[in-house]
Amino acid sequence: MSTGLLDNGFNVVTATDSSAARKVFFRDVLPNMKANGMFWGDSVTLKVTGVLDKLLQNSSINLIQTFEEGVEKRKLLERHRQTVLTDLFLIGGNTVIKDGKIINLAMIGIRTAPISFGPKKLILFIDRNKICTDMVSAMAWVKTIAAPSNAKRHQMQTPCTQTGRCHHAARRNGSATACRSSAKVSQRSHHGNSD
Repeated sequence: MSTGLLDNGFNVVTATDSSAARKVFFRDVLPNMKANGMFWGDSVTLKVTGVLDKLLQNSSINLIQTFEEGVEKRKLLERHRQTVLTDLFLIGGNTVIKDGKIINLAMIGIRTAPISFGPKKLILFIDRNKICTDMVSAMAWVKTIAAPSNAKRHQMQTPCTQTGRCHHAARRNGSATACRSSAKVSQRSHHGNSD
């Protein structure tokens, strides 16, 4: 997988576990980012590493909180709009294919849009269990693991929370769906200042 990501223009840093990922991020990655502002996408992997907790404890970091509890939805959406101009976006990938393609599915594009355009730099946290061999297995992972578990975590009333599989086509029939935006990133974007 590292070779595929490197071939597609991504820098790759690996870690043995969540604790090591946190240490590597703060020791080797973040100091080289020169980020004046940052935000994170809704990522369980990012939370598990402890990176998010440590960032939230540091008042010197300008961290746009796009998932802050107790803030009304309208204000959170406005914060998401502000993220287009930030320096750094931290996110987990739904899956990554061994050839280096990153696959994400999102409700309204909050996770997928900044991957394609906006923030100057992007850091993806991808757990080893999300590595797939091809597009078919990647989409199966997204539709049977990632999407249903994210919808459940957000207490959404969607068919996938009941059946454990994606019902993306159901919205045409009037049913609710959690996933309306997808992104397949084949190569690193070179928009803005991407050193």
